Amino acid sequence: MELEIKLFSYTDKALDGSTIPKESVEKYINSDDWVKRKRTLSALGGITHKDRDTSDGMKVGKDDRVLVNSNSTHCIKDIFFKDEDDKFVYAIIKIFSEDQFDDETAQKIKKLKALLRNGVKLPVSLVLDAYWDHAEVAREIISFRGCDWTLNPGFKGSEVTRILKDD
Repeated sequence: MELEIKLFSYTDKALDGSTIPKESVEKYINSDDWVKRKRTLSALGGITHKDRDTSDGMKVGKDDRVLVNSNSTHCIKDIFFKDEDDKFVYAIIKIFSEDQFDDETAQKIKKLKALLRNGVKLPVSLVLDAYWDHAEVAREIISFRGCDWTLNPGFKGSEVTRILKDD
């Protein structure tokens, strides 16, 4: 299954007061990091941000819990802008085929697809590394790590806009 989503607004503030300007996104989209992540489909995500929290001391690499905890449900295939009036960054999301995963992951993928097929416009929250200035503006994006499904998105308006392909 492939989806188009509104990832985040490049003009509005996130709930935490931070902003990600269009110029920073444009520069990142042309970076070696994004070119590699796009080619390797390695901007992964799962259900909620639960796997991004490392406060329990578990010794795994940053963002690796999405792999360890059987929570890899999708990846970001592409990032783009539509038109100037829209003010959002969009993404194409590939939801993985459940028949290629362990039972725990497969059940999460099936649940996700069922929600989407029933018209639920699930929001996402972007996971990124960036250099932020004192006003919480992302001046340089280092990496889009992925995005996670959440009912508490960082940016208002973040949601699935349409199903592009259904398997």
